[in-house]
Formats: sequence, C-alpha cells, structure tokens
Amino acid sequence: MKFNPIKAISEKSKLKYGTVTIGFCVIVIALVILFNSIISVFAERNEWYFDMTEEQLFTVSDQMATLLQTATGTKPVHIIFCGDQDQFAKDYEDKADTEAYDASGYVHSTALQLSRRLSNVSVLYKHSQREHEFHKVNGWGAGVNENIVIVAMPRDDGTYGTQYKLYNIADFYSYDENGNLYGYDGEYVFTSAILSLQYDKAPVAYYVTNHGESNKTGNFAQLFVDAGFEFRFIDLMEKTLICKTEGCNKEYSLTYDIGNNKKIICTKCNTEYVVADNLVDRTAVPTDASLIIINKPTNDYSEHEINMLTDFLNGFDNSEVEKGSVMCFINPEAQLNNLYGMLKSWAGVNVKTDIITDSSSSVIGEENSFRATISSSTAASAYLSDLVNHQTVRPIFKNSGYFTIEKSFNADEGNITGIGQRGTQSLFTTSSGDSVMTATYSSNMKGETTFNSYLVCCASPDFISDKFVGASGASVYPNKDVVLSIVHQITAKQTAVSLDSKPFFDYTLDISQSDASMSMMALILIPLIISVGLMTFVIIWRKRR
Repeated sequence: MKFNPIKAISEKSKLKYGTVTIGFCVIVIALVILFNSIISVFAERNEWYFDMTEEQLFTVSDQMATLLQTATGTKPVHIIFCGDQDQFAKDYEDKADTEAYDASGYVHSTALQLSRRLSNVSVLYKHSQREHEFHKVNGWGAGVNENIVIVAMPRDDGTYGTQYKLYNIADFYSYDENGNLYGYDGEYVFTSAILSLQYDKAPVAYYVTNHGESNKTGNFAQLFVDAGFEFRFIDLMEKTLICKTEGCNKEYSLTYDIGNNKKIICTKCNTEYVVADNLVDRTAVPTDASLIIINKPTNDYSEHEINMLTDFLNGFDNSEVEKGSVMCFINPEAQLNNLYGMLKSWAGVNVKTDIITDSSSSVIGEENSFRATISSSTAASAYLSDLVNHQTVRPIFKNSGYFTIEKSFNADEGNITGIGQRGTQSLFTTSSGDSVMTATYSSNMKGETTFNSYLVCCASPDFISDKFVGASGASVYPNKDVVLSIVHQITAKQTAVSLDSKPFFDYTLDISQSDASMSMMALILIPLIISVGLMTFVIIWRKRR
C-alpha cells in the first residue's frame, strides 16, 4: 500500500477540526455581512433607524399620534408630496459647509412615520410637472412645485374640494426673532392641518374692536388660523345686514362690496331683499360665533354691547354653534365699570387692577413678570387637561392685576353640571394664592337642548402678546399651550396642544461612548449568536442522522 501523505494529514484530528473551524468562521462572517447588507437595504428603503437625538427629531411623538387617532378616527388623510419619492428619501447628514439639515427629508420622514402609526393616513407622490392634470383638477395647480406638501382629505369621488392645505417645505420649520433657523416644527404643522380639515364649516372666533384695543394680534391670531378657525374682527356697535324674514335673522358682514341698493338672496332662507332695507344696528353677536375675544380694552363697553355679550353667554340668538364662549384679557390700567360689572354679575369675578408681583416666581429680565402656578381646583384639571405633564406648566403673566371670586359663584359650593347652574373657579394663581386667571361654566336650556357656555378671565393684558404665544421658534412659552387647551375645552374644537418645535441644538448623537459601544456590540453579536445557533443545530442534526 502506498503512503498517502495528504490522507494521513487530513486524518489528524487537530487539522481536521481546525479546517472545520476556519470554514465555520468564514460562513459566519459571510452570514453577518449578508444579514447587515439586507438590513441596510430595508432600512434605507423604509427609513428604519435608532433615533438618538436629544429632541427625538426623527420620531413621531405618542402625543401627536394619539391626538390625531382620536380626532380623525377612520377618515382618510392624504399627505401629498409634489416630487419623486427618491428625492425625499435622503440621508440625514450634518452638512456644515453647505446646509445644516435636509429640509425635505425631515418632513418626508414624519409623514411616513405617521402613515405607519395611523392606518387612515397615506403618503402619495404626485409630481408637479408630470402629473399637472391631477393638481389642476383639484384646484391648486398654479401654485404647486416640488417644494410643496399638500395635506388633504379626499371626498367619496376621489377629489378634495376645499378640504386641503398647501405648505412650502420651509413652513415645517421654526425660526427665532432674527429669522434664523431654530428647529423642526413638523408635528405641530401636520397636526394643525389635519385637525383643521375636520370641519365642513370652519368655526369662527371674533376679536372685538373699537374700545382702544390693539389690532396687532399676530401670533395669537395665527394659533386660531392653524387650528382651523376663521379669525375675524368685529365692532359690536356697527351697523349690520340682517335678513328680516321671520325665524331667519341671518347676519352678513359689511366688508363685502354689496352696495346699498343691490338685491341679494339670503343663503339661509332664500329670501330676496334690498340691502338698504335690511341694514340695521347690530342687535346680537353673530350667530356663527364660537368664541368672542376681548383683549386689553382701554374704553368701556356700552350697555347695549354688554347686553349682547350677556345674551350670547346665556345662549340667546346663537343657534349655529354648540357653545357660546368669551375670553376676556383685562387691562389693569383702565377702569371699565360696565365691563367689570358684567364679569361680576355673570361670573362673580371681582377685577382688581393693582399690579401685582411674585418675587418667588419672578422672571429674570422681564419687569413685573412672574410664572403662575396651576390652581388645585377641579376646573384647572378640566380646562388644562390637554397639557402634557400639566402640573409642571407655568405660564408667564406680565403687568397683571388679580381677581377675587364671589362665594355665591364658587363651583365648590354646589353642583355645576346641572341645568341652570353656574360656577367659577381659579385656573392659575400666584405663589401667595392670588387668582390671575378664572373660568366660569354655565349650563342652560335652549328648547330641549342643553347649551353650555364659558367665560375665561385673564388678569394679564400681555398673556397673549406676540412674545408669549409664539406658535413656534425660540420663544415658545407655556402660554401658547394654555390658550390652545382652553380653546379646545370651551369651543369643543380640538387643537394641536403640547406639540412644540424640536430645536436643532446639537447635530451629534446624544449618547455616551459606553452606550454606543453596547449598541454596536448588540448589532454584531445578535446575528452572530443566531448564526452560531443555526450552525450548531445543523451539525448536531447531521451527526444524529
């Protein structure tokens, strides 16, 4: 027999098992590389990632998802990008030499995540040029380009009618007082857009003028516009156009160019009439009003105006809305006997115009400013229930007076849920217990229907100044979310509460070196352990055959 050196060597156990080990390692490494390649492809296509940024820039918050799921139910929502899908699926890189962020990438990522969280939300791609007919049919063709994002609710025939909002990519970002980029505001913008599309007819908020008020409503008005309201100015003493047909009383705004001698058709009862014959002094708050806003008046209200406001709160001549409510921001520098008298007689609120300070909660750099504390009353929990961790919310009151509440109107003394009942409680106080914001609830019967109305009084004329209710940006204060939460409760219209900007403070990963090492080891060891387990199973199975 000839000696076969190759066979002799191969029969040696050390070399035999060494060869198997080498082969096994090659197979494992190949499997790890293959596994990571497959995961990388799927991650890139579907935007899978670990969000390690401090502000969770790439993650849809539970607050946003829950709010929209509750508000929309199964109503379909389309988020339409006016370009190709590939151009939006980009890497999120720190491009310090050119730009600090990938603008469309963030917006696209939020839209995709929202569509995964909510089954009724879909992301569509309709190129502004190649699918121009689609945009033209739906009425927005002229202003559409690849930087436009459309949020819309389709009708049964597939078109959108007026149920849509158009945004530029830049609208999803917030900016500081100097116009510099501050952060990503996508959650607030998307949520506000979708919530505003819920209404077939937009609710109306009226801002009262002609009492020395400032008409520079800025950010305050924008909060209502974002929430889907129509924000209108109103002079309660001006003449108005009212259909005099019995049982109609439809009111028309005088801002329309209708002319004194023109005939028009009432949109409510179809009666034709001459404008001049139907022009009368305003007798009531407009019937489409959901909310009346009184802000820092310097001149008093007339008795006629007070009667209109009282009737509005009591539910008279207000057939088109669910609730008739008033928000009143006091001017401590003015003594308005009629207005303050109404607050006392209707809500039991005594207005004290002495400017108060709160040294233990004063705001550094803001004269006569302090952070108020949420009251322990049951009303505070109800009106501010939308706020995330609301017990830690401390809005800023500046140049504020204060209120005392008459005992006869104190909700703690009786049942405020019964018909004809009314109760007033404090929402915010100073550290010493002085009330700086109150809310009054009233329940009335109109026919067989229960009519709820609310009167919210704030002792600070600057509570809703541009600085303190900025919708986004570096000057985001709790005042904004307080307003949105209260408006939701008193108008029954959901608002985008507690969805603030996510600032670009830091583009680096907010994770320690040890945590990063552990994450890397996990990504390597998990597929390795799986591979070893499979190989061990195969070897044992083959030996036992």
